Amino acid sequence: MSATTVVDVFDRTAAAAPARLAVREARDWTYEALAAWSTDVTRALAPWCRVPGQRVGLMMPNSAGYVAAFYGIARAGGVVAPLNVRYKRQELVYYLGDTQATALVVPPSLRATVEDAIADLATPPAVLVVDDDGTCTLARPGTAEGRPVAATDSPPLLHQYTSGSTGAPKRVIRSHAHLLFELERLARLFTLDADARLLGAAPFTHVNGLVRTMMTSMFVG
Repeated sequence: MSATTVVDVFDRTAAAAPARLAVREARDWTYEALAAWSTDVTRALAPWCRVPGQRVGLMMPNSAGYVAAFYGIARAGGVVAPLNVRYKRQELVYYLGDTQATALVVPPSLRATVEDAIADLATPPAVLVVDDDGTCTLARPGTAEGRPVAATDSPPLLHQYTSGSTGAPKRVIRSHAHLLFELERLARLFTLDADARLLGAAPFTHVNGLVRTMMTSMFVG
């Protein structure tokens, strides 16, 4: 049976090979542990991601928590909007408004920055904190209703921005089908399989780090 979403692939790997190493950082995370963590993120997001296609900001450094949050948002039917961890108040307010995010997922270290930035918003997003111990907690409820992204060939997954090298950064929406196609080609081109090890050096907020490192490694298991 073919996969219809990237989270299908992730969940099938976790079910078929739960003890396989998924992420190595300060501690090792198996696919089973990472899937359980991402499922907690999905549950925590449920009140703020009620309609498929609603956007959720993801503002975290490269980490197992980022991976868990990414697949947790995807499982909830949300569209992931990666946000640079260096954004300050003005940039955060702009991008949260532009993405119409109903929730924002952050690590504990960025909670104060985010809460300061959204304090004066009329309809702020909910703030969820993903800690490096495998937990996800609601830090602040939200009232943002964000307009969902409409599905085309398949459900939308990513709300990204171009580099802005020829003008203002432009919004790009990518679907599960687009990304499954790209991931399959990347795996074939680089002859990657479950024995591969990928170093996540480029930021996951950048397409290179996100798709060609993080998502590709999860795709091949």
